[in-house]
Amino acid sequence: DCGVEWGTSPATYGTSESFGVCTVAVPFTVGVTGLPADTTIYFRAWAVNPTDTGYSSESSFTTDPTAVAPTVTTPTWTGVTDTTATLGGTVTADGGATVTDRGIVWNTSSPAESGGTTVAMGSGTGTFAQLVSGLPQGTLIYFKAYATNSAGIAYSAEDSFSTQAVPPTVASPTFADDTADSAPLGGTVSSDGGASVSARGIVWNTTSPPETGGTVVPIGSGLGTFSTTVGGLPEDTLIYFRAYGTNTAGTAYSSIASFTTGAGSEPTVQVTNLNFDTIAGQSVRMTWTRGNGDGVIVVMRLAGTGLVAPADGDDYTG
Repeated sequence: DCGVEWGTSPATYGTSESFGVCTVAVPFTVGVTGLPADTTIYFRAWAVNPTDTGYSSESSFTTDPTAVAPTVTTPTWTGVTDTTATLGGTVTADGGATVTDRGIVWNTSSPAESGGTTVAMGSGTGTFAQLVSGLPQGTLIYFKAYATNSAGIAYSAEDSFSTQAVPPTVASPTFADDTADSAPLGGTVSSDGGASVSARGIVWNTTSPPETGGTVVPIGSGLGTFSTTVGGLPEDTLIYFRAYGTNTAGTAYSSIASFTTGAGSEPTVQVTNLNFDTIAGQSVRMTWTRGNGDGVIVVMRLAGTGLVAPADGDDYTG
């Protein structure tokens, strides 16, 4: 029989491990477990025959320290846009075991690792960084670098930055039931772009694009669908309009929509009670009771009889 014995002090062997039957001049090895970490181990080989036990000279070695979690420092961020940023960190020590995973974890609340989004970025020690996408617009982002080995996971200190806001997203310009001079117009602000929508509404014009010199009609603020009846439109005219939304990053518009207003209706009640109250020299003062038209046309002739009820297309001269 043969084997080894070992201990933690010179010439003191508290534990023996048997290899089994040995053959003369043939080397043997014995796997030993349970050695204390970061400790000098003293050992010797032994062999037994029917009459005696023999020992080798003593040898020694030091076991590795117990592994601990890695050391992670220097969280970094660069190149921030509205939804992306390059994030990273540095693993400065592996803790005595191979770093099998490293990366960053981000969140919109602190601490970042509590329910945050993890982005793996390889393994091993050293500096690392990667473009991270899918960040919310106009938002304060908290993040930490991390690294994992067999002893556990470790995090860097926490850092933070804010993504950029962009103008709102505005869609679905709407109109309905237009009359000669009015129509319900509106739209939808579907995203605030990362900043509060401070104004929204429509802009209309008789030329395209409507925002160039057009008439702006505010319709509140915030997200959602909105509409209002817009008056003062010219009759029987092609109207171009867009919905808009404004935040701190700027103003955005929906696509352009258009419609044609109705023609005004002809009056059904003519002027009555026409009187020449004062005639003096080259002037005359007249009074009358209006009909139901939008205005009044006064036709005077030097001679002859004027038409009492003029029709469309009548011409008047001299």
